[in-house]
Amino acid sequence: MEERLGRRMPPSYREFLKVSDEWRHAGGFVWPPAGTEGARRHENESGLTDMFEEYLDEEAGPEERREVDLWRRGLQLDVESDITHVLMDPEDVGEDGEWAVYTWAGRRAGGPRRPNGTRVS
Repeated sequence: MEERLGRRMPPSYREFLKVSDEWRHAGGFVWPPAGTEGARRHENESGLTDMFEEYLDEEAGPEERREVDLWRRGLQLDVESDITHVLMDPEDVGEDGEWAVYTWAGRRAGGPRRPNGTRVS
């Protein structure tokens, strides 16, 4: 997976995949999260970059722009979902090498959220 994606995964995610490469139902509205075969860059697959860019104005700051770009650079962990995406951000990395995790659901207002401000672990 790391070779295919051209990036070393965060330490806790690497360890997790060593123990359980495929997941079952993850709870909520995400059914089978991706293992090493299914994890991929989102690359604006859902068109959400375009949607969020429409709402940016000239005064949008770096944080708003990062949120929009997450849909291009994020590692998508959901394989099937009910309009819920789970992404890891390879550009939002802690000192320990862990990537921030974001979720977005079409039924919620606003952009992707970082649950409890945590990183992968």
